[in-house]
Amino acid sequence: MISLLSRKEIDDTRWNACIEQSQHPSVTAYTWYLDIVAPDWQALVLHNYLAVLPLPVKKKYGINYLLQPLFTKLMGIYAKQQPDENLVCKFLDAIPSSIKYIDININQTQRLNISGFTQKEKSYQMLHLNRPYNQIASGYHENVVRSIKKANKQHVFIKEMSDTKDIIKMYQMQVGYKLKHIKKAHYKTLETILVKAQEQGRGKGLGVFDINGQSIASAFFMNTTTNISFYMGSSTKQGKQAGAMTFLFDYIFKSYCESHSVFDFEGSSIKSIADFNKKFGAEDYCYRQIKKVK
Repeated sequence: MISLLSRKEIDDTRWNACIEQSQHPSVTAYTWYLDIVAPDWQALVLHNYLAVLPLPVKKKYGINYLLQPLFTKLMGIYAKQQPDENLVCKFLDAIPSSIKYIDININQTQRLNISGFTQKEKSYQMLHLNRPYNQIASGYHENVVRSIKKANKQHVFIKEMSDTKDIIKMYQMQVGYKLKHIKKAHYKTLETILVKAQEQGRGKGLGVFDINGQSIASAFFMNTTTNISFYMGSSTKQGKQAGAMTFLFDYIFKSYCESHSVFDFEGSSIKSIADFNKKFGAEDYCYRQIKKVK
């Protein structure tokens, strides 16, 4: 039986255990993360947390709707066993009729045979880490190898960045100005997320510095016990010339190979970004954007 639960009815321990043990665990599905990006979220829960579906419910002009929260690529159904199409459709059918508009991304690879929903396939890239580093590095494109050599010649180095404000500030300066949908208030939410992730032991900030100790690139990574993902990052002009982000990714793969299963680039259907990720040997995976107007 699938039950609809309000936030206060959800057992955080059981919920987070379900996410952690699922086939596709994600930090963005933990209760503390959802509390930040969708404070009024509800959920559909199968039996004793055998499977769950977060519902980031919002209300506008008196109408309830589901919209993919900012800073969250996917939602979907989380379960210890990979949910089949029948279970996915049962969950989607169980979304309450009071929700009149749905536009969310779900971790479902195959097209669903369910009426009333429009579906669009999107892609992202992942790299398998459960193997020795030399096997991972053997899959690098020659451009990646060249960038790493360049960074080493310039004696850049990596160190942890505990102050998330510095990571966000660089991101705003190098990337944020291009993203018109991210407003000033959103950066406060982003800072809350990064700080909370560090407190929960689920996030780490790293910076790349030049020989003079100047920051030329920075990034924040999220991790479950099995997966690690690129959450956000940016480079200065000097950092791009030095191959700093490539150097940083290589460092992550070297650090987490064999201890984690996959690295999620949180990638993109945008060809230029996808091509960059694939130069590390990453592969395309798909998810679905589903929409419905009731």
